Amino acid sequence: MTFLRRLVDKANKTATAPSHNNHDPVLDYEDLQRTTVLYSQPYSGCEALKSALAQLTGMHLPAAPFNVHTTNHDEYTYRTFVDDDPQRLRDALIDPTAALYKFLGAFLSKQPRTGPILLDISYGQATGMGVDDAEMMPLILKVLKHLDVPVVHLIRRDFVAQAIMLALQGNTQDDDAPQMWLDPERVLKTATARRDAARDAARQLDFIDLRTITITHEDLTSSRNADHLRRVLKHIDIYSDIPDGFAHATQGSDDFRLLANLNEIRDFAAANDPQFIF
Repeated sequence: MTFLRRLVDKANKTATAPSHNNHDPVLDYEDLQRTTVLYSQPYSGCEALKSALAQLTGMHLPAAPFNVHTTNHDEYTYRTFVDDDPQRLRDALIDPTAALYKFLGAFLSKQPRTGPILLDISYGQATGMGVDDAEMMPLILKVLKHLDVPVVHLIRRDFVAQAIMLALQGNTQDDDAPQMWLDPERVLKTATARRDAARDAARQLDFIDLRTITITHEDLTSSRNADHLRRVLKHIDIYSDIPDGFAHATQGSDDFRLLANLNEIRDFAAANDPQFIF
């Protein structure tokens, strides 16, 4: 019996929080072997990376498992898992770690039976699933460490751009929308918070020695980012040829056209923190 298989067996024994539901699928060793987690925050380039990996490897891209705010009832998430059986909510409150093991078993059992799987988890979603008070560590990261699931930590260098996109969220679909003016100071505060969140995430991943590769990029929509893709594929032990000039289906957006004071924001950020010069 391999070390990982012993870990899976131990995890299945751990997932026995008080419950009247004895029909939850257990974690499957084969499913875990083909699973990778993408760890990031919104507007970090995760959609671009997922699109590229799906094109190159046929990787399955299920709904974000811990996006409890989804309005798509066809997506199976942690919220669906809990709603399916009210007893599971009680179990999750009593032993959230055991509930995470149970959920992952159920979630992975619903995926296609062949091919690699990529789970998209944001920092906020990870924290929302519970935090170890002693180490201030999201419980899901400790579960992933226990199960030896590889993690791709994706960081976009341009935190100011991310802060702008967050502020423009919900106003980027209408081509006829009037230009918006954003408060440069507020954008800088958001950018700083996102930079700090990325640093905290990196520290947490390093602290528990998760099997992680960190991809720090400027623009994953560029065809010049083949090296990033090769590093990810090597990390998850998948071979795929990357054609010259490969460009994935997700292209960069031009939502900054809706912003009336982009240069003012950039100048303000750079003047207050040289790390935001971009």
